[in-house]
Amino acid sequence: MTLRIVSGRSGTGKSAFIHQEIVEQLKTDPLGHPIFIIVPDQMSYSTEYELTNKHGLQGLIRAQVMTFKRLAWLVLQETGGIARKEVNGYGYRMLIRKLLEEQKSEFSLFRQAAGKRGFTEEIETLLREFSRYSVNSSVLAEVTESLKAIDAPNTLQAKANDLHVVLQALEERLGTTYVDSEGYYPILTEQLKYAETMKQATIYIDGFTAFTVRELELVRELLKVTKQVTVVLPFDHMDEAFDEQALFHEAALTNQRLHDIAKEEGIDVELPLHFYKTQRFHSKDLQHVEAKFADLEPQTIKTSGDVTVLEASNRRAEIHAIAREITKLTREDGFRYQDIVLLYRQADLYDPLITSIFQQYEIPIFTNTKKDNATSSINRAKSFSLGGYDLELEI
Repeated sequence: MTLRIVSGRSGTGKSAFIHQEIVEQLKTDPLGHPIFIIVPDQMSYSTEYELTNKHGLQGLIRAQVMTFKRLAWLVLQETGGIARKEVNGYGYRMLIRKLLEEQKSEFSLFRQAAGKRGFTEEIETLLREFSRYSVNSSVLAEVTESLKAIDAPNTLQAKANDLHVVLQALEERLGTTYVDSEGYYPILTEQLKYAETMKQATIYIDGFTAFTVRELELVRELLKVTKQVTVVLPFDHMDEAFDEQALFHEAALTNQRLHDIAKEEGIDVELPLHFYKTQRFHSKDLQHVEAKFADLEPQTIKTSGDVTVLEASNRRAEIHAIAREITKLTREDGFRYQDIVLLYRQADLYDPLITSIFQQYEIPIFTNTKKDNATSSINRAKSFSLGGYDLELEI
């Protein structure tokens, strides 16, 4: 039962180090005690690919790459508790919508807004946040009483009371049969100590800068139960934990919290491993941008042309410029389309422009934007073939 922190700025080789360490263990003892690499949802495939394709491994038996939810599924299959059904997505939204209608007479502030478009989504987001940070109806009841005691503004008191009404109704409806998207975390935290699989396991946690309250409770339990927990965190100096304006403040603060948990639980802390040298960026331009991006008065260097800033009068002109540059790279400089990645925010604004403009330049493109399955051509054809009948869900 030990804690080890692997730290360093982005691109210094932290993930590569733990991957190499895991590979060496697998080659030495392929059928030894289990190794779990816990990563965010979006990293699970890439991490598995790295381990199996870049280190000469033919497959993984001892090591498993998983998310916290996947870990919950694995452990609860062994200890019990997996039978509770998860209410998620549209089902969860429908349930909240129904509860808002049923509790409308109990509301002080939400009575008028309960039936308006978009209100259900706002309440859903808030309830998910409550669940993520272990805020239940009891906590909200205490908050409501505290607001009354200090004579807080009536609007604030009414909002807290209405949220308490919704959350209490949700907990009663879910009961012991259903859980929300975060509901497996407390069950896993409770059952972890009974899982024989985990008692000799080695845990690697990578890809996080911070943990929610429930994730942190789970990490605490992993430290108490498993043989070793290695946490990879992107920060440069320990002092960044005390500077809220620091670039890596969240990660450094997480490091401090993990050390505090280890001290509280009597867990041994191994010597930390800190990486200093940037390995990801072979370009001096990119290295300089990464190192100086957050500086108030960054140093300037003469560029070698690897970083270019384009300015455009509007979004459409911006995408046209990018399309022309991609065309030049592929036709004149020998690049392939699969070598080019376009990263952007505000997908709702840029996706239509990119799709239409790239077609004009005959540039093939794949976007990872989620699409509504109900409006796909295949599903619409299925619905039409069945007479256009709609299925109703009862909650």
